[in-house]
Amino acid sequence: MNDSSDSQRLARLVIVGVNHRTTPLDVREQLMLADPDQDAVLAALAADGLSEAALIMTCDRIELVALEAAGGAANLGFARLERAAGLPPGAATATSYRLQGEAALHHLFRVAASLDAQVVGEPQVLGQVKAAQRRAADAGALGAGLEAVFAASFAAAKQVRSETTIGQRPVSLAACAVQLVRDLHGDLGPLAALLVGAGEVGEYLAAAFHDAGLARFTVATRSDAQARALAGRLQAHRIDLETVPEALAGADVVITALGSGRILVAAPAVRTALRRRRQRPMFFLDCGLPEDVDAAVDALDQAFVYRMVDLESVAMSGRADREAALGPARAIVDQAVAEFVRARAARAAVPTVVAMREHFEAMRRQILAGAAGADADSATRALINRLLHTPSEVLREAAGDGSLDRAELERLVRRLFGLRDEENKR
Repeated sequence: MNDSSDSQRLARLVIVGVNHRTTPLDVREQLMLADPDQDAVLAALAADGLSEAALIMTCDRIELVALEAAGGAANLGFARLERAAGLPPGAATATSYRLQGEAALHHLFRVAASLDAQVVGEPQVLGQVKAAQRRAADAGALGAGLEAVFAASFAAAKQVRSETTIGQRPVSLAACAVQLVRDLHGDLGPLAALLVGAGEVGEYLAAAFHDAGLARFTVATRSDAQARALAGRLQAHRIDLETVPEALAGADVVITALGSGRILVAAPAVRTALRRRRQRPMFFLDCGLPEDVDAAVDALDQAFVYRMVDLESVAMSGRADREAALGPARAIVDQAVAEFVRARAARAAVPTVVAMREHFEAMRRQILAGAAGADADSATRALINRLLHTPSEVLREAAGDGSLDRAELERLVRRLFGLRDEENKR
């Protein structure tokens, strides 16, 4: 932002959008444009009076962040986004919100710090906001003003991460499972997993491990069609259910989701697998209802069994930790917003300070030129009279015609020049 227009640009900062609190998921999903369509919208926003704009698109929110050249331009821009998504007029705009100036600034800082998400503290949110900033920059829609706002929001988010525990404990079941395996095995890349059954929860957890870097999967289900579908999605090897006991030895992670009513993974088979593995640890995630893994397995050395209730307990603990960190995180964001606004206001005053200094210097040179041969006392007295002439006239006019708030003007003068109040002189 330029020094002379910082305050004006902050007042022009606008966010128009929808989120998980205002708008149904199906509408938000339709607004999630593909990359080329986002680029096309960004390129067209200048016609709406938005030469600086970015689009934040996540599962929680779709927001247009912009510096508005004229009132209402951001609303027109969001309507353009709605049309690009093929939605009927008003389908998204009817539930949209508009934030401006400092309120918009505060909102963006909270979003970047993941304090406004459905799952508070999720680390991927900052990455999504950074991706929006990069896309806008690549499209030529990110000027110095908006760039400064995004950079400050990223700095605040980093401070929240480093000074609070808000993102340290996982809170979703899948994230908890992945973290538990990382705690046990370290890097997921070299590991192998065995998925038994094709329950919805089992598939969800397997997909989470796959996305986290675990690439080697073996699947076994009661249905060949299910096994083929899973093998295709996970790029996995298929085996028959009857061969699961023999396959245990090659599995670092075993996810079961069969719930057949009979024990699928028995303690003797796991004991044999551990011997073949030379006691390298095994992680069992039993999602079956009824349970698939024998309770006796958990008593075996180097066998670690977690069930859904255990994951829920870990997730609840993580949520409690994040809630406890929410207050300090919000305080950091509030302070960062206040410092950003204060710094911009201070920079906006610089031209006036420079002009005042130049004016005083010009007066000093005039006095010295006209007071050749005069002593220092006379010269400085003349300088003081010249400097005080205009301020004194303004104060007298304010007292006489009421065009200015005299009391407020006097308070400002006393503050500018460090003068004591009359009552403090006594």
